[in-house]
Amino acid sequence: MFSHLGQIIRLYYSIDMDNRRQTRQNRLSYKLLIIIIVNSILLTILSTSFQLFLSYKEQVNTVHENVQFIEDSYLSAIVFSVYNLNDVQLKNLLKGALKLQYIEYLEVRQSYGTKEESTSVGNPETQRDIVKTYPLTYIKQPQQNVLGYLIAVASFKKIYEKLW
Repeated sequence: MFSHLGQIIRLYYSIDMDNRRQTRQNRLSYKLLIIIIVNSILLTILSTSFQLFLSYKEQVNTVHENVQFIEDSYLSAIVFSVYNLNDVQLKNLLKGALKLQYIEYLEVRQSYGTKEESTSVGNPETQRDIVKTYPLTYIKQPQQNVLGYLIAVASFKKIYEKLW
């Protein structure tokens, strides 16, 4: 009977030692799992933030390019339309320029002596992140006549909506 008791005690201690070893291994496995999950989350947040930043910068560059495109491509035709008092062509040019991405409002302010006239397209109440004013200068040698101004307004609102 005592021999059986000794075997039971030895068996108990061997099982207890295995449990202790397993518990230590379980704790280590748990810690490693937590470290892997936390690192994965941090890397995901970091890479997503970087991608959002690059996308934002690209869209902002597009806004600046479109504002520059108005100056390079539309301004001379707008000046010609204002000089020739062709309101239909002027309105069509402004509508065309308004179709450029992120351009929200365009206005031509003309002055004839004491009389001022304004032609606009788009939403004048829009968020004004970029406002560019161009003088409408008609050059006929030897004179330069400022006929008015073109005001171009661009907004980042659509960029923010895309990012969120």
